[in-house]
Amino acid sequence: MTTKAQIENVQDLQRKVKKGSIFFTALYSILFIPFIGYAFLSPFVFHSPRTTVVRDFVFVFLAWLLPLSIPFSIFRMWSNYNQGRYHHIRVFWALPILVVAGFVLIDILLDFFASYLEAMF
Repeated sequence: MTTKAQIENVQDLQRKVKKGSIFFTALYSILFIPFIGYAFLSPFVFHSPRTTVVRDFVFVFLAWLLPLSIPFSIFRMWSNYNQGRYHHIRVFWALPILVVAGFVLIDILLDFFASYLEAMF
């Protein structure tokens, strides 16, 4: 491959990554407000008589992890873009989505194993 073709490939990748980063930055900026509100309301889960303390603390921790992952992801996207590490950017595009998926999965698992957790604690 010639250097001209390599330069064109890098420029093409740079354009794609820049468009994707702008899209995800806008999307995550819009989602930040509802997630921060959800995190502020998460301590109200302690008022439920059917939950365990362990489940409540895990829920609150995960609820705060959601909005904290968004600015971290946006910062890391653009810092990797400025440093020219375009392949690392895709990981940070997916980070808040992975945090939401992990939140839902752990919440489902905690509901499923709630009877076992009540017997332990």
